Amino acid sequence: MRLIKKGFEPKQLEEHKAKEHSFYTNLDKPPFLKELIAEQFGVCAYCQQNLKKKKPTIEHHCEYSICDGTNGTTDRRLDYFNLMAVCEGKGGNKEVHCDTMKSEKANNPTKNGLPMNVNPTDSAHTNNIRYNSNGNISSRNSVHNREMNDILNLNTKYLKSMRQKKWAMIFKNSKAKTEKLTKRKMISLIEKDLSKEKNGLFSNHFPGMSEYMKARFCK
Repeated sequence: MRLIKKGFEPKQLEEHKAKEHSFYTNLDKPPFLKELIAEQFGVCAYCQQNLKKKKPTIEHHCEYSICDGTNGTTDRRLDYFNLMAVCEGKGGNKEVHCDTMKSEKANNPTKNGLPMNVNPTDSAHTNNIRYNSNGNISSRNSVHNREMNDILNLNTKYLKSMRQKKWAMIFKNSKAKTEKLTKRKMISLIEKDLSKEKNGLFSNHFPGMSEYMKARFCK
């Protein structure tokens, strides 16, 4: 997870909400999804996989079935600040994560701790996120840490494996012939990994982990 900086509400969504009988179900989703992907620099709001290599969809941070204006809730189904772009949420061995995992929890939201608190649009939340050499992602906030594991399943086996390989590759290629870590090499590798394409989107998976490594090891 890395910080998503929400800007002004896209004109398309603003105009849609101004119409009579405007609902999420009749929103023209493809162009709006494209806006969300651009604002997230092309990576999933939760696991940070590159959305160019996945099937992106629109996610309601507070579930569509929960923040729907009933039972004393605020209707957030068309709330720009509640909408994000996420991956298809499926990996090897039928492992599910991100919105796909969270949607399963929505069948019994009270029991499963929904609506979820941890939010990639809140810097106080993303600043608490940590990574390690095993590919594990965690939060110093115990509630957020539980949600990242139990609701989003961000430490599913295949995601951890991908992060672990990337971490190991950066460290391996940052060493000099003496096997001593060379900060200059690591900075160069990480900056290359964080490069963006002409459309402004990240080229690779897990930019948040690369940013974390740079902040931790390259000061």
